[in-house]
Amino acid sequence: MGSLLQVPWARHGAGHTYAFDDTAAWLVTHCSKSAMRDLLRIAWRTVGSIVTRVVADAEVENDRFAGLRRIGIDEISYKRGHIITVVVDHDTGVLPWAHPGRDMKTLEKFFDRLGEQRCAQITLVSADAAEWIALVVADRCKNAELCLDPFHIVARATKALDEVRREVWNAARKGGQKTTAKDLKGARFALWKNPADLTQRQAATLAGIAKTNAPLYRAYLLKEQPRQVFQLKAPRASPCSTPG
Repeated sequence: MGSLLQVPWARHGAGHTYAFDDTAAWLVTHCSKSAMRDLLRIAWRTVGSIVTRVVADAEVENDRFAGLRRIGIDEISYKRGHIITVVVDHDTGVLPWAHPGRDMKTLEKFFDRLGEQRCAQITLVSADAAEWIALVVADRCKNAELCLDPFHIVARATKALDEVRREVWNAARKGGQKTTAKDLKGARFALWKNPADLTQRQAATLAGIAKTNAPLYRAYLLKEQPRQVFQLKAPRASPCSTPG
């Protein structure tokens, strides 16, 4: 059998045209596996080969790591027992890199791809408080400032709020205030949720806490302030006061 000939309408060695490959690669990011299979009438394993070809071409034409200055590092679980480390470009919102694993060796692979010169151009890295991230960033990004990302800052504030809720709940329970203790126990989600997402009942619960439990309501306001700061579009957020 002779060698395969290159044709202008398909990638070399592919069984589909450029248009079909590109359509499949776009659909895989917008619909389910079953929809892909039924619409294009191809096996899911074939989709993997198509995506590999399309991504390889995109890698040649586009530099995913160009202009990286402010990045975020985190890990996510994509199925039970499987975690990947991801890096996002804060300036563009693009996800330039992801890799299975969540340890120093995994993250070092990203900075190896980035290269020493581009590592020196990183000025800010947001992450959680994981030591393995901090150690790698300190070693590979000498000019970068490491800070907590908004999600984990709000998460810590929410955790502190729940500690206050448990304290006042225990005090009410031990003091024989059964009704108050019951209300505080059921107020957990009203205190946790974004104010815009509160149900009518939860909003009423929160209003009651504001009137009857100043320490808990102050803790709630302190939890909400970091969320509000990160939602502001202005260059700077003005300090806001809380009940004394």
